[in-house]
Amino acid sequence: MGKVISFVSGKGGVGKTVITANVGLALSKLNKKVLVVDMDLGLRDLDIVLGVENRILYDITDVLNGTVDYERAVVKASDYNDITLLPASQTRKNEEVSKDSLCELLKKLRLEFDYILLDSPSGIGVGFENCVSVSDCVVVVITPDVCSFRNADKVLSELDRLLADNAKLLINRQGAKFLKSGKKDAKKQIDSLSVECLGIISEGKLEKSAAEIAKRIVE
Repeated sequence: MGKVISFVSGKGGVGKTVITANVGLALSKLNKKVLVVDMDLGLRDLDIVLGVENRILYDITDVLNGTVDYERAVVKASDYNDITLLPASQTRKNEEVSKDSLCELLKKLRLEFDYILLDSPSGIGVGFENCVSVSDCVVVVITPDVCSFRNADKVLSELDRLLADNAKLLINRQGAKFLKSGKKDAKKQIDSLSVECLGIISEGKLEKSAAEIAKRIVE
């Protein structure tokens, strides 16, 4: 039975989508069958990150609505060790996705894939709640700055409200240049959020860090 992992964030621009792709690649290199799902309806980017934007014919809403089977909507990303992408729609909204239908789809997909990575929309709206509700693990992606830590605290509060006790923290761009007044030392802030840290990605070392994170996930 495959494991579903959501990558979420309280704000955009923290690198969530690129991290989802790279962790997916790292898992595939560990001989795991990986599906990445773009859940950011209306603002899809994961297809561009994976270099398959010109091959998209159907999307997750077509599958959820019963227009096509998921096999016709997914695309193999050959440059990413053949990980599989289920893209988002560019014209539909997150509010149009039924939580029940998403849960039913993932029950089927769990039988086909070892890991299913959901690239959640930024923020704590309906799309976020849908992803959280179907996930075995929720990875909260942040950067080491004041705004991101504040938003992470809000995201974790929402996870508590949703009774999701499966959250982990992932800090991206450690060592990057931020405004002095807003910069935070990641290691000193982890304890304040009272959540397990899955990893810290140093600036410019995403590929190496993704490999380490993948190993932790499969342990």
